[in-house]
Amino acid sequence: MTISTHVLDTMRGTAAAGLTVTVSRCEPDGDWKEIGNAVTDADGRIRDVSSEELEEGEYRLDFDTRPYFERSGLTAFYPRVQVVFSLDDPSGHLHIPLLLSAYGYTTYRGATHLTGDNSHVVPTDTQKNTVFAFAKDPVGEIEDFALRLGRHFVSDHRAVTRARVTIAEQPWRRITAGGKPHPHAFERAGSEQRLTVVTCTDDAEWVVSGVTGLVLLKSTGSEFWGYREDHFTTLPETRDRMLATAVEARWRYGGSGIDWAEAHGEARRLLLETFATKHSLSLQQTLYAMGEAVLEARPEIAEIRLSMWNKHHFVVDLKPFGLNNENEVFYASDRPYGLIEGTVTRDDAAPADQAW
Repeated sequence: MTISTHVLDTMRGTAAAGLTVTVSRCEPDGDWKEIGNAVTDADGRIRDVSSEELEEGEYRLDFDTRPYFERSGLTAFYPRVQVVFSLDDPSGHLHIPLLLSAYGYTTYRGATHLTGDNSHVVPTDTQKNTVFAFAKDPVGEIEDFALRLGRHFVSDHRAVTRARVTIAEQPWRRITAGGKPHPHAFERAGSEQRLTVVTCTDDAEWVVSGVTGLVLLKSTGSEFWGYREDHFTTLPETRDRMLATAVEARWRYGGSGIDWAEAHGEARRLLLETFATKHSLSLQQTLYAMGEAVLEARPEIAEIRLSMWNKHHFVVDLKPFGLNNENEVFYASDRPYGLIEGTVTRDDAAPADQAW
């Protein structure tokens, strides 16, 4: 085991060079025995402050800050910074940085991106293989599959304190051949995907599910007027318009042990029915009504977040051809369009914590 440190002067935004650091070990009788010391280099680093083999136990780093600040004409409020830490795995490498000013300091355990120590890294190739191996059993609902993966990583790898698993499920349907579903040929069923994001720690779990790529349209039952106008406004008011949108909806469940398929199917149904039946005065109003409908009907859902892209359709001017166009012929515009986002939450919903 080696111990490194990196001291940064946060008052100047520079490395703290020439600062003496001592490492000591707590002996069985409670006394501290010095086992190494070094001075930070021009980059504020010490690659290995210890001169002895390290064992499990308590250790202390002493940063002699007074001389460092005196060289700059400053008085250190903390003339010596002591960092006491426990070492329970003497293999590999430990990095303990220090962010320092004359009036305060911060320290933390450094990670592999700072030290290059990979002793606690679960390779992405291992993660990939784990997914493949778990998929050998019936995957089931994507929420259940994500929970199994998340629980595995936080329980089987001591260094993993939180696991987040994201899954997008692409639906396929069988090709009809000779009037019957073909046994082994499929077509992709549109752009919509079912989503889940599961977060696991050793003592808690959060499940967020939803849909994306859900494109909806209704040819009437929508208005947009009475909005604020200025000298940049060109959009005409309308009492009857085509309303089209691409929906991404994500909802946070209040617990686990839920019938995921039934909950997902009902939430999706409520979103679609509300979009279809709600007379819309704005996309913002429709968004809220859709979220409210889901929360009113599904007590297991604590919160829903919706992103809805306007998919503008405009009436084609047929007057040059001597024709009237009473909202019959439209064109879909590819010009910039609005994105409306909102969150609807139960008044008594538990805090989201790490769910998002």
